[in-house]
Amino acid sequence: MTVVCHRWSVVGLRSTGTEMQDWFGKTTRFLREVRTEMGKVSWPPRKQVIGSTAVVLVSVFILSLFLGLVDVILQTVMAAVLR
Repeated sequence: MTVVCHRWSVVGLRSTGTEMQDWFGKTTRFLREVRTEMGKVSWPPRKQVIGSTAVVLVSVFILSLFLGLVDVILQTVMAAVLR
């Protein structure tokens, strides 16, 4: 005797063939809808993407240098205070 809890059986967590077909059908439909919606997206030109990426990378580099400098200064101050 197998006790069924929701859609999955308690023993071995096995599903029936119909439930698997239903799951595959829903997944396939979802992926088709995603593909359709992705076709509707207005993608930026390659040049704009490269420019935006460059701005982000330079900003991250500058910010990391700033935070590194602040860290060194605070380490020096704390070392002087704790002596």
